[in-house]
Amino acid sequence: MAKIQVGQLSKLGISHTRQMPFILPDDYQLISPCLTRINDVPVNEVTHIIAIMDGVMEWNTKKTKAIYRAEILADEPLKVVFDKAKHQFDMRAIKKIVGRCLIRGELKQFTRGYEFEVHSIQDGIRWGKDMVVPVYSPGSSELSSHYLAMRMSNDLLQQIPKATNHIKRLLEINSKDDEQQAISTINADEAWTINKIVKHAHYPIDIETGNEAKTLLKRLSVYSAVIEGRKSCPKPTSDSVFDANTDIDSLSTNIPFEITSEQRKAVETAIHEIRSERPMRHILSGDVGTGKTVVYSLIAASVAVNGGRIMILTPNFILCRQVEAEIRAWFPSFKVKLIAGDSKVDKDDHLNHDILIGTTALISRIGEVSPDLCIIDEQQKFATSQREFHGAHNVLEATATCIPRTQALAEFGIYTVSRLRECHVHKDLKTRIYKKSQRKRLLEIMHSVNERDGKILVIYPKAVENEESTSSGLMSVEKASLMWEKYFPGKVAWLHGRVGNEQKDSVISQMRTGEKGILVATSVVEVGVDIPNIRLIIIVDADRFGAKELHQMRGRLARNGGIGYCILLVNDKVHNKPKTLKRLQILETTCDGFEVAALNLKMQGFGDLKHRSDTQRGSIEGFIPGLHIQYEHVAELNL
Repeated sequence: MAKIQVGQLSKLGISHTRQMPFILPDDYQLISPCLTRINDVPVNEVTHIIAIMDGVMEWNTKKTKAIYRAEILADEPLKVVFDKAKHQFDMRAIKKIVGRCLIRGELKQFTRGYEFEVHSIQDGIRWGKDMVVPVYSPGSSELSSHYLAMRMSNDLLQQIPKATNHIKRLLEINSKDDEQQAISTINADEAWTINKIVKHAHYPIDIETGNEAKTLLKRLSVYSAVIEGRKSCPKPTSDSVFDANTDIDSLSTNIPFEITSEQRKAVETAIHEIRSERPMRHILSGDVGTGKTVVYSLIAASVAVNGGRIMILTPNFILCRQVEAEIRAWFPSFKVKLIAGDSKVDKDDHLNHDILIGTTALISRIGEVSPDLCIIDEQQKFATSQREFHGAHNVLEATATCIPRTQALAEFGIYTVSRLRECHVHKDLKTRIYKKSQRKRLLEIMHSVNERDGKILVIYPKAVENEESTSSGLMSVEKASLMWEKYFPGKVAWLHGRVGNEQKDSVISQMRTGEKGILVATSVVEVGVDIPNIRLIIIVDADRFGAKELHQMRGRLARNGGIGYCILLVNDKVHNKPKTLKRLQILETTCDGFEVAALNLKMQGFGDLKHRSDTQRGSIEGFIPGLHIQYEHVAELNL
């Protein structure tokens, strides 16, 4: 038997014939009754007949039509015409058809007799008058619907066992119990099997069964994406077990405040994970002021005190230095080294120090050293490849707002989660969307805050003026600072990521002492900038930022407690963009970072859950071509 080729089916996104059963019918038709006598067939009406094909009779001279001999069951012979000028037929496939088949088309009457003009043909049907026929659509591909119907009719059946085995490999099904677990996960009746689902999606006994099988096959495709996420976590092994110290009280002797019960529980949870055979993949979620740093520092100390090696990765130098100072103060006996910028690095630093703290310089200058614990602070600032450079068995990622991919891994039960909700001070944050046409009201609010000695932070998407910002109508930080200086003389400072560390320190110091009251900046202030008494944040062109970035910037408000106002300033036309407006309204809905991340996940999609994939948002395909998996699809599973 000749090997079946994919051929033009590759236009539908498949690369192997075993994937043919994953090309799902768009619909099903109930053909009842199928006509079996020529006298019952109406003339010039589209209908179905059951016929017995009996080979080619002749070709016409122009070779645009192929004429076959067919027989309506137990009736006189009939000319069956395939008009290649009207319909794109694969004549090589048609020539192979011998025996009973279902033909859709029109009966034409001529003085010389009848001809049946074929629209589509399905081979290998069963005997009977009532039939459920799958209807396949090539969609937007350049594939002919007739070619697709012919290929599915001729080659599909023998590919079903191969497709079944392919699904089982994807889902890591190695036993009947594994299969029943998968069937339960997709919320299917226990009578279903993988093979039955695949077969009945194409050869159903009735339309209801076909639709159910098609739904279940889509769910299996969605489940395969979740399985890929599970594969991204290392397998349980004794190598990942580390005897972390559980005496939190002795570790926190030098911490100048009392650890809350919530923080203690988060530390205990992580220590339990580190001491287990399951390599830790843990999310520490908490907004500004909930104490993420002290929690992960205690977790690091529990490992370091028993001889473990720790790496802490931070997104910028300011935060890196803050974390280093706090860990040195809280745990003076540990050997700590900061690696950032021009820091001198020795190849044995990871062996000679208990804790390495650094920016992405850790990635380029230390490499994979397999520490016992790696902590990623502000994980939303890093790509997947950056967060997984270390080769550590145990990983803790701290953030207020997870990226969609990580949020999905947490919600799907692949990563464990500790949430910090209690802030050390009470905050009352209010967020509103303002149009740029409301500029007069905005100035009134700014003057009111400034007169009460409240600090103001104004954030712009662009640092400096360039061709892109000019053409898009965006104002840069440096140009905007000159504008605000006219309204608030002597009160305005500016800051962006291109200035040196000394200038950053000087600007932050001016804001802290009250020498300056208004800071015009880029999103560089999103992480690591601690300025007390910021009462108003204005985010200009807020539609240029994602929900998690907006929430992180809002976190600069009211660090010492009290009321804070966040204004999302947008062009008036943004109100005509429902999706953009919905994203901004997330910030009006909640001030909880975990909830912001969850709502953002539903809007953005979770990307690709495969190991080390940097696709951290959007939709992906499972094994069914054209089925883009969204968050709501996973919600249909029983995970």
